[in-house]
Amino acid sequence: MAAVAGAGVEPATFRLLRASGEDRLHALYVLALVLGVRRGELLGLRWDAIDLDREALTAERALQRVGGELWLVRPTTQASVRTVLLPPLVVKALPEHRERQAQERAAAGVGCRG
Repeated sequence: MAAVAGAGVEPATFRLLRASGEDRLHALYVLALVLGVRRGELLGLRWDAIDLDREALTAERALQRVGGELWLVRPTTQASVRTVLLPPLVVKALPEHRERQAQERAAAGVGCRG
């Protein structure tokens, strides 16, 4: 992570990302702090919205509370759907997170659904 400190990441953000490195939600913290994506969009992310080959994420749904229940919803306008380029720190964190998810599913006896 040393390279990140000199890449425009604030020192406090860098410390938080370093401290969260072993946390199961580390990738979420990286996305939130580095990309500035909205909270509902982060919580509504699925692997099909991430293209690691193109190093891009398409924000096309969000988790919202509707009538007391949580729903994945699409934006009300197509203009709200956008693609965000992923910096190297995010590109590194996402495959690590996917592997951690697979390990957690295997340990719980749940089939991996990506």
